[in-house]
Amino acid sequence: MYKCPECGRVFEEPNYETVCFEELYGVGSMFAGRHYGTFANCPHCGGSIDIEYDTYDEEDYETDE
Repeated sequence: MYKCPECGRVFEEPNYETVCFEELYGVGSMFAGRHYGTFANCPHCGGSIDIEYDTYDEEDYETDE
């Protein structure tokens, strides 16, 4: 069970959203690399619950083509 710190509602499972940190902070054009992380959000108000520490680089998921 989770409790949202913003709206106070309790729920079973948060909504997960994977974001690019460079795009989130508006500096995507300043860096060649991209770094991603997953945020857990309240399904009722959309407020951030916490951040999971499974950040990764795009190079971690490159495929051989």
